[in-house]
Amino acid sequence: MKNKLWGVVAVAGCLWAFLDTAPAGPAAPAGLPEKIRQSMRAGGDFLAKSQDEKGAWGIVMPDKPGGAPAYRADVGITALSLYALAKCPDRARHQAALDKGVAFLMSRRRPDGSFADPDGMLVNYKTSVALLALGQINPEKHLKEIAFAKEAIVKSLHVDPADVRNYGGAGYLPSPGPGQEARGADLNNTVFAAEAIRRAEELGIEVDPRIYQALATYVTRVQNLEMTNDILKELGRGVREEDKGGFPYRAEESKANEGQPIVLPDGRKVYPSYGSMTYAGLLSFIYASVGPEDPRVTAAWDWIRRHYTLEENPGMAVPRNPAKGQEGLYYYYHTFAKSCAKSGKKILEDAQGRKHPWAEELAGRIISLQKEDGSWINEHDRWYEGAKPLVTGYVLVALGYCLETLE
Repeated sequence: MKNKLWGVVAVAGCLWAFLDTAPAGPAAPAGLPEKIRQSMRAGGDFLAKSQDEKGAWGIVMPDKPGGAPAYRADVGITALSLYALAKCPDRARHQAALDKGVAFLMSRRRPDGSFADPDGMLVNYKTSVALLALGQINPEKHLKEIAFAKEAIVKSLHVDPADVRNYGGAGYLPSPGPGQEARGADLNNTVFAAEAIRRAEELGIEVDPRIYQALATYVTRVQNLEMTNDILKELGRGVREEDKGGFPYRAEESKANEGQPIVLPDGRKVYPSYGSMTYAGLLSFIYASVGPEDPRVTAAWDWIRRHYTLEENPGMAVPRNPAKGQEGLYYYYHTFAKSCAKSGKKILEDAQGRKHPWAEELAGRIISLQKEDGSWINEHDRWYEGAKPLVTGYVLVALGYCLETLE
């Protein structure tokens, strides 16, 4: 059954640990770690105060197309908020909020081990983040739930080797439900699935290594890299030099260039690379144990070197609308911090050869954007970044990795 399930892997991931090959960075500026703790404390206080009476966090949006905006609790935002609170240095300060939130999360657990809201939407993403939250808060107590959630995530992966666009990846829905449109895999769902599966394995839950190989195959086929992507010709995709090594959203879609592909003179379509997905792709490779010297990984770091910035989500802005560079900014910070921390890097170098102590620079940037109530929000509201709990969750996780790196 397993052989039939996973098929023949076209591009196998290297099954060895991702090594820390970077030199140690300079000492953090005096007082910065404490400033990060203070910022995280204020952010955690905001999350605790904004938790609803059921223990959830949510979002204000219409409950149906054309409907009036209304608050509704959300498993994904709740799980991210819990994960963020649990990463705060003084998590005991928010223990009551954690306990109440876990109780809500468990109320949204389904018989197959997944976590979802009543509408059943975004189930893969929500299950992955719920697993991460439980694995951060009290993994020993919730090991059974984590194991079942891992199985639900694995079963949600696209497993048909003939489906070259989606094989090995995760999408928002494992299969279309009543009235729901089937959607393919994408890099956002895949990176959260890969992280959740890896976390389950770290907790002693068995994972078939072919899962990581399949995940690596999917990520490879999204990457803008001609030397390793074996489906570019089949899909009629081209790669511009400025996109080389980076990632779009999925094999035939990018959110950059206002969501439109670029057509080359020979008719091939280019799906431009952008920052948040490039870090998501790199992070997926790390979770899938693709090594640091692998050409897919080195190409991703080279794209990052050429586009290093904390002022925007690089690749998203267009000449006629520079403000689009602010879309997805906090998700970008989130994947940026995780990728650098998980790789063990302390210093990033840009295209001009300048050295950047990323944790110091990112923490300073994030703290400068914090609101008086302790929250963060993106005024360029796309992908729900106008929701303070979601953005604050992204930021607290990013700051946690900054603090770990600096210390």
